[in-house]
Amino acid sequence: MLFESILPVSSGYSRQYQNIGSMRNRGMEFTLNTINLKSENFRWTTDLNISFNKSKVLSLENGQLNKTFSVGGSRTGMVTYYATVGEELGDMYGYVYQGVYTTDDFTQNPDGSLTLNPGVVKPATGTPKPGDMKFAADNEAGDQFTRKMQKIGNGTPDFIGGISNNFSYKGFDLAVFMKFSVGNDIYNATKQSLSPYAMFQNAPSEFGNNYYHLIDPNTGQATTNLVRLKELNPDEGSRLWSLSNTNTANIAYPSSYYVEDGSYLRISQVTLGYSFPREFLNKVMLTNARIYFTVNNLATITGYSGYDPEVSAASGVTVTPGYDSSTYPRSRSYVLGLNLTF
Repeated sequence: MLFESILPVSSGYSRQYQNIGSMRNRGMEFTLNTINLKSENFRWTTDLNISFNKSKVLSLENGQLNKTFSVGGSRTGMVTYYATVGEELGDMYGYVYQGVYTTDDFTQNPDGSLTLNPGVVKPATGTPKPGDMKFAADNEAGDQFTRKMQKIGNGTPDFIGGISNNFSYKGFDLAVFMKFSVGNDIYNATKQSLSPYAMFQNAPSEFGNNYYHLIDPNTGQATTNLVRLKELNPDEGSRLWSLSNTNTANIAYPSSYYVEDGSYLRISQVTLGYSFPREFLNKVMLTNARIYFTVNNLATITGYSGYDPEVSAASGVTVTPGYDSSTYPRSRSYVLGLNLTF
């Protein structure tokens, strides 16, 4: 594996690509070709292939156990990938998002202040309040978030494949090609960069009225009264974080909130054609004539909320797969053609 290696200052250069790692790929590939129906005028065939691959990092530079690759930036959304000896490539690391602190996480003191209830995860710094982003505990005691990176996803699919169905009826032919990917995660940095507080950006509609409200419309001021906050935020556990100063830092963290399942099924190409009959060809002195219409990228079935699940915007795709930062989606195209053989 070619990685950037840090060079001594005396060399006059800071970094150089070197062959300083090794890995192993193991997998299986299955192909199935079938004739589903066949008659005098009609024929339907299917070609299916599925590929499974599992990578494993065997060694890194100078006996290192892991090597990190930071992708993105504060404006575009950032996540860190790990290449770890003994593990597969594509591991995404960040913090595990667990929603927001709700009124049930606190006790209101007689002076109006709030105390975090026992057993509720404490933040890395400061005292939380309802509406603040909550991250999973990562210390040994299991009661505090300390900004320790944890695995939050992997951009490598469990398997990929394609399926092609071909139909023919008299002079007509129809070909439908679909491809799929299952089990890969995508880090939606586009979603992160469009979150509230991102500079010079519009916020997605999901943040519209679903964020955690701190302002009491009756007073026009922020309230810390737990009873009133519960009234202002029905189903508060399902709400997104509040517009507070604390969350301006929290949204910049690489978080599992931005990791989504990137599995998809794409109707990649559909072609409908017609071959003119022999009688007609003889009259116009042609050996063969076929007219066809093709649609590329007809439709995609996916649960991914970004523009396109078939994405990898980072430069080092092998070690940083599944990173999406405002990647332009694949376009749909239409082709009308005529094949003539004289």
